[in-house]
Amino acid sequence: MLQTAKQYKTAAVIGGGLLGLEAAKGLVGLGMEVTVVHLMNDLMERQLDAQASAMLKTELERQGVKFAMGKSTASMQGDHRVRKLIFTDGEELDTDFVVMAVGISPNKQIAQTSGIETNRGILVDDWMRTSAPDVYAVGECAEHRGVC
Repeated sequence: MLQTAKQYKTAAVIGGGLLGLEAAKGLVGLGMEVTVVHLMNDLMERQLDAQASAMLKTELERQGVKFAMGKSTASMQGDHRVRKLIFTDGEELDTDFVVMAVGISPNKQIAQTSGIETNRGILVDDWMRTSAPDVYAVGECAEHRGVC
């Protein structure tokens, strides 16, 4: 990242959790124009409530970090290196460099094939039951009340 910051001017950090924000702040400190792309509408949504998240975002913006909130990356485009991100809503972000700090993506393929309800993960209720009788899901694959 140190070498890249010397060669290029814009960076996108995909992921608004702790690691993504640390990377973004570091790249801004190296002189890059940085945009954090985050799937959710609140930064660090697992650790912070909406008010604390908004305060953090305001402070990071003051320090030079830009944000694209509620965005899901559909593709990266470029010839020999990335030149832009294309989001699922059709918007685009020009960038020279991408840092991925997105964590894991739940594997829900078996559930989908079996007709079990899914969203980002396998949907479960307060007792970890899926939409299929006598089938439960637990761990990184499960989504409970909108949280995977």
